[in-house]
Amino acid sequence: MSCPDNILPDLIDRAVNRIKPFKENKSEFRDAATWLTYVKYTEQNDLSDCYFITENVSDFFDDKKVNIHTDLLKDSTKFKPFFTLMKLAQEDGKIQLNIKEKQEKEQRIQEWIDENNIDENFVLGYFKESSFNGLFNQIYSLSSDYISSLNRINLDGMNYNGEPNLDGIDITEIQDFNIEIIAEEIIVSGELIIEANCIIQEVYKFDDETIYDGIPFSLGIIQPFSFTLEKNKSRINLQFEEIGIFRKARVDPTIHF
Repeated sequence: MSCPDNILPDLIDRAVNRIKPFKENKSEFRDAATWLTYVKYTEQNDLSDCYFITENVSDFFDDKKVNIHTDLLKDSTKFKPFFTLMKLAQEDGKIQLNIKEKQEKEQRIQEWIDENNIDENFVLGYFKESSFNGLFNQIYSLSSDYISSLNRINLDGMNYNGEPNLDGIDITEIQDFNIEIIAEEIIVSGELIIEANCIIQEVYKFDDETIYDGIPFSLGIIQPFSFTLEKNKSRINLQFEEIGIFRKARVDPTIHF
């Protein structure tokens, strides 16, 4: 929330006349600007159920350290003061009711997750080729682009500078699988473990003859993802992060020797 331009005269008046949160031996322009900004916004928008949370009792509270100082009550009486967010949650009835309702909603969502067996294997099925939902092809395309971007492949201690190409993928599991309920939405995240079967095309010159040699290799890659799961089990807001490697490239000795 930005500080209004028209509070400067109020700040100067408070500083000169030592009106809270200013004190005799202390000038707190920042505290005063914060308070007046909240007050202006609250009063102009006619808000209710407003809370002022601060541990700075000496500048904002009365002598008994219970209520907002009388100087500040002249600005607005809409704020209910609390020392901490914990105190607010423990002592305010409306907040307690909101927390209880939120917990009950989250409990019902969790029960739906459990009843429908929304687990790692269920989510993994979304990405399998047999799902026919297009996600496997999307993962394949992302993996292919990543493999093609590699400039050098090291196989068994030897560097190859040929062009690597993807030949197939197997999405085997999800690591760091997580389901969170945030703002009554089911957020699913994890990292797809992918075995990528590839071929690197090497070109050799022998006298006047050009020899092409395709060397098959496998590479273990990780594709982080997240999405929101709807109650009809559809996915929205699917996002993929940057692909990484969990196992270096290796030659399959049963194929190339």
